[in-house]
Amino acid sequence: MWRTVLATLRGNWSRLVLTFITVLLGATFVSGALVVSTSLSEGQQPLRDGLDALVTPLGRGVGEDEAQLSQGGQNRVLLDEGQRATLAGLPGVAAATGVVEGYAAVAGADGKVLVSQGFEVRMTGSNWTGTDRMSLVTGRAPAGPTEVVLAESVATDGGIAVGDTTTVLYGGGKLQAAVVGVYDYQPHGREAGSSPTVAFDTATAQRLLLRPGSFTSVEVTATPGTPESSLTMAVSAAMPAGFATVDRAELNATLRAATSEITSALSATVLAFTGIALVVGITLIVNTFSMLVARRGRELALLRAVGATRRQVRRSVLLEAAVVGVLGSMTGLVIGSLLALPVVTYAAELNPALDGGVVIGLPAVLGTLLVGTGTTVVAAWLPARRAASVPPVAALGGERLEEEKGSRWLLRSGLAMVGLSLLLLIVAAVGEGTASRASGMLGALGLLLSAVICARWLSGPVIGLLGKPLRRGTLGGMAVRNTLRSPRRTAATATALTIGVAIAIGITIFSTTISTISERDLGGAFVGRTVVTNVAGGQIGEDTRRLVEAVPSVTAVSTLRTDQVLLDGKETRAGSTDVSALGRTVDVKLEQGGTADLTRGVFVAKPVAEERGWSLGRQVTLTSPGGGSTPVEITGIFTEATVLGQVVLPPALADVHFRPGDGNPMVVATAPGTDGAAVEEALRQALAARSDLAVMSAPEYVRSRISEVDVYLGAVTGLLGLSVLIAFLGIINTLSLSVLERGRELGLLRATGMTRRQIRGLIRVESVLIAALGGLIGVVVGVVLGAMMQNFILSRGVFDLVVPPTILLALVGISLGGLLAAAWPARRAARVNVIRAITVD
Repeated sequence: MWRTVLATLRGNWSRLVLTFITVLLGATFVSGALVVSTSLSEGQQPLRDGLDALVTPLGRGVGEDEAQLSQGGQNRVLLDEGQRATLAGLPGVAAATGVVEGYAAVAGADGKVLVSQGFEVRMTGSNWTGTDRMSLVTGRAPAGPTEVVLAESVATDGGIAVGDTTTVLYGGGKLQAAVVGVYDYQPHGREAGSSPTVAFDTATAQRLLLRPGSFTSVEVTATPGTPESSLTMAVSAAMPAGFATVDRAELNATLRAATSEITSALSATVLAFTGIALVVGITLIVNTFSMLVARRGRELALLRAVGATRRQVRRSVLLEAAVVGVLGSMTGLVIGSLLALPVVTYAAELNPALDGGVVIGLPAVLGTLLVGTGTTVVAAWLPARRAASVPPVAALGGERLEEEKGSRWLLRSGLAMVGLSLLLLIVAAVGEGTASRASGMLGALGLLLSAVICARWLSGPVIGLLGKPLRRGTLGGMAVRNTLRSPRRTAATATALTIGVAIAIGITIFSTTISTISERDLGGAFVGRTVVTNVAGGQIGEDTRRLVEAVPSVTAVSTLRTDQVLLDGKETRAGSTDVSALGRTVDVKLEQGGTADLTRGVFVAKPVAEERGWSLGRQVTLTSPGGGSTPVEITGIFTEATVLGQVVLPPALADVHFRPGDGNPMVVATAPGTDGAAVEEALRQALAARSDLAVMSAPEYVRSRISEVDVYLGAVTGLLGLSVLIAFLGIINTLSLSVLERGRELGLLRATGMTRRQIRGLIRVESVLIAALGGLIGVVVGVVLGAMMQNFILSRGVFDLVVPPTILLALVGISLGGLLAAAWPARRAARVNVIRAITVD
């Protein structure tokens, strides 16, 4: 049987090329995701030697007896030189190195501030400690108030070299400094923001970022032989309340957890959408083997006639599929590993804790082979069973296998699922609460599955409707009849496109809805028309506030502070601003309570209050990161979550429960009738010395925040493009095999006067009809799916969805894709040898 399998593969290799490509694409993404995940997990560098414990503030807030700092717009708990010296003198401690961290950003050679990648940018500066924390790549350590060293990535991105002069921006101003070195940083996972981009000598760092003689943390090095538990206990006992001692084991766990969180999210996203693509690919593989088995009816019957059993015939088809699957999987593994290289390298640039090496582990190899080969063999199972059912007597007739008729049981099941799905959708439309929203999602998914099951019976009416204008012409009418000749094959080909289009349209509607609603809600929260924001993640301090207030026509200024807090034990997004600014710069749309009531309690968004059963006057508990609790009263309820989050705190409570800082962004209100563009230009002139500050209108600021979500959703939609691509490969494959099957028919058409151009047109119309069938059903189901997604995730009404007009263009694009997919099959059909076709079947 092996020789038969290999001979069959050699004879049909051109017909299996697209199946091979489908497996290859899926295997490439699977292997790429697994290789990246393994490389990042195993590429985690161990915590550097010499860091055996880290002393850091327990919370992010400021307590009554804790040291406070108000410089450059920052308030934080700090360690002083005396406490560092105490730690250095403890038994078992070899060294206690004070670390300074604070906001600092570097301007590149073009004058623009250099920022890291990511959704939350927080640039930091630090001190040069002379330990393995920072290792020089080139140059020397900073030795004075006008010398700095830069992180290697910052120097490269900014085009800055040793010996250049650069601008460093910090909370209280900016500094022109000479670059004397470039360093590589070794993180510990408990940094205040991103890895330090710039380092000063310790005295300069304290003066610019904190205050003289103060540190944000202390790194403790143990003497050889000191037990870790003893060191941790001794250090903890020497520190006052408000500080935590983190041992080496916990620091290592923090580093691993940070990497694991990123890799898990990346792998899960890629593998999920690769799974969708492979489901789509299964239809292509089933179609391919079904058509090949039908074409080989006489050959299979001859095998049965000469003694091959049903099991052997079935196994031969499965072996053919397995060979294609193995070849596609191994090729995909190689390509996926090559594609993983730049991803891992880029991840190592963003995270210094990674070594940047690519690791092709056994899980990646086995996983790729299992997915690629397993998918191909499973898809070929039904065609293999059909091949085994060929009777030996069929060898006498030479006929092809007839297409199986649609199962009535399958039709009844599909119709029942349609009914159940519609019932669940109605429940979601009229009901409220989590259960009804969940039923809507189940109904939408059930509708998609119903469309797949019933596609064979839907294809006739839909193709008939789409092809009605074409029936007037001979060519169009023939194309419609050819498309309906094999409903199962047409439906299977169109279904692949339906799945990809439906999910893509659903996510597009969801992303459009969330963008539109966010833009409306956040935009409505801004009373002030202008926003000043620190693009490098720093806080906007009093110096900037005074400059802004001095600009003519500015009537009110307030900075917004946001953070996550624990409210009655549940994490909640919170915000804070000056009480006097409410209604002048920002609006929370109070439904109950008054603006002045914020001074004696907190405001809560109505959806949160309803979900948690809270009402005006209720006492709730705010818990600080350090563990302290503050009972507060709900003194106001506002209608929608706004730019300030789900709960609004007065500044006094924010000082205790928020991360340190005076806030970012700053909202600016101007006098009525003022030219907004003129005010923005005046603000830019006033803040020209700070390249880390950007001035924009409130709608522009809202759009910039929403664009971060758009980037992620765009990447997700891009991954779905893989399934749509495979669906179009399915159209190419089906038409190509159909051309082979219809060789005699096409030859007769040519013999009776049809031109090559007309033959090409015939195949193109068939392709467009199949693509339009899949696209139309996909768009309809996708709109329902998008409505239920926004209902389930955003807790909004089913009919609150926003349908972008580009969906109509999607149908046009799908039809054009069908036209392009027909190029190769149409060309082959036009080249059919007329004499050979009409004399040989």
